[in-house]
Amino acid sequence: MTRYTAGEAIRALSREYSVSRSGLRQLLRGEDVALREQGITPEDTEKAVRLYENGLTIRQVVDRVGYSYGTIRTILHGHGVALRAGGRGKRALSDERS
Repeated sequence: MTRYTAGEAIRALSREYSVSRSGLRQLLRGEDVALREQGITPEDTEKAVRLYENGLTIRQVVDRVGYSYGTIRTILHGHGVALRAGGRGKRALSDERS
């Protein structure tokens, strides 16, 4: 509860504790914790676009930013990013681990 109220994301906490996001939300509600609005953050949106444009596949972007494939694909499409044909991405720049 403390880490969530301090700003950590449900997604990260649920992974760390091996609890579903919906289960964690339910636990937080049970403790009368006000839940933040859900969705991809502007920072993660920018990161997803940058990573994809630098050659990562959508699946690789998903692994880096932690949102679903559908969410990342929708974000890319919504930002006018030309999606590549399925398969491998081009080799990513080494500084794109951030």
